[in-house]
Amino acid sequence: MFCVSDISQMSKAITDATYNGDSLQFDHVAIFSYINEEPFVIEASANKGVSITKLEDFLKSCNTINGKPGVIIKRLDH
Repeated sequence: MFCVSDISQMSKAITDATYNGDSLQFDHVAIFSYINEEPFVIEASANKGVSITKLEDFLKSCNTINGKPGVIIKRLDH
């Protein structure tokens, strides 16, 4: 799960270092997982370190695009 970037200095530094010409820029990623049949994400941040967060709380914390969470989902092929 890739989150669209914020306007903070840290976000700008991350997007400047990782920008590849796409129209959206991302500054945070998380891994989706079910734990005991509940949806969670595994993420890392400077404030919390590596943590497990309820999907609902994660989506609420993301920047929005047109009022919806600015998250792009990518799935690995097996």
